[in-house]
Amino acid sequence: MNFNIEQLEEQKIKILLYSNVWMSVSRRKEELKCVINRQFKRYI
Repeated sequence: MNFNIEQLEEQKIKILLYSNVWMSVSRRKEELKCVINRQFKRYI
């Protein structure tokens, strides 16, 4: 039983890590998009 609970905890930690990474990546993408749009408008 103990082993199972530890596995679950590990999974939870992994999921949290992945979701954090995903959030930061998508946020960075949004920021990049904004910057690119701004640069683009400057050239037009």
